[in-house]
Amino acid sequence: MHISRDDLGLNSLFVVHPGKDSWPMSDGIEAVAFNDLLAKLEQL
Repeated sequence: MHISRDDLGLNSLFVVHPGKDSWPMSDGIEAVAFNDLLAKLEQL
């Protein structure tokens, strides 16, 4: 994921999943619950 993020020049990368919680996975990479996705995108 780090290589993909760097190659694409992204500041952040979200791993969207169907669970209830969101959490940081690593620098610039975050696991985001599907229900939280819209709120995360609005923050960008």
